[in-house]
Amino acid sequence: MVLIPLIFITFFGWCDAAREHEVSKNLIVVTNADYPPFEFFDGERIVGFDADMVRYIADEMGCSVEIRDMSFGGIFAALSIGSADIGVGCIDETPERRAVCDFSDSYYSSEYVAVFSDKKITGPADLCGKKVAVQIASEMSTWLAKNVPGASSIPYDSNNAAVEAVKVEQVDAVILDLPQAQSFVRNNPNLHYVPVGKVGDGFKMAFTKGSSLKEYVNRALEKLKKKGVLKMLNKKYLEDKACAY
Repeated sequence: MVLIPLIFITFFGWCDAAREHEVSKNLIVVTNADYPPFEFFDGERIVGFDADMVRYIADEMGCSVEIRDMSFGGIFAALSIGSADIGVGCIDETPERRAVCDFSDSYYSSEYVAVFSDKKITGPADLCGKKVAVQIASEMSTWLAKNVPGASSIPYDSNNAAVEAVKVEQVDAVILDLPQAQSFVRNNPNLHYVPVGKVGDGFKMAFTKGSSLKEYVNRALEKLKKKGVLKMLNKKYLEDKACAY
């Protein structure tokens, strides 16, 4: 007798999540699609671990989804004014971001690495006195200032541009997440990487502050974890097999 109302409440709660977004017919997800293997363009379609994950989440919620590309800093601006529903893209939760956005449960844990060419870099201490590229508005910039204050932080709009700067020796190194570093190094034999630090408590999706969508996304994410979907995406896109939940 008690189970039936609970089942109906859960069912209609999920339906409400879909209906909430039926005005626009879909969920608007924003990302910075120059971050392989998490988000990148395959022709005109954005694919990758994060992109596939949000499509699976939308399916679980009974919604369609549209993924839009923009600068990394633009993700938080879009969420703050309500022009997007979800932000995704190897996002770390920080006190500054928490003031303007809400965050999902963590779905991936990684570490920061320094990518370099012919420089002798074996750890964070070797970055002191060097020019180190970081993506604008990324947590790598904050990490570098806090952990290697002797390094010169050189901002770039995209990690692709930062890696190119390393290749032509405009900078000595770039700080990236491990899976992206592996992707770049695999395609550029003259590049190397070394671990330099941990990524907070993992990657999360971001939402407009106070959005009820967070609850439903977390439920869908938990279902994907139990079904093994995240591990499947990890196997499809990543080399770092131990880090997807």
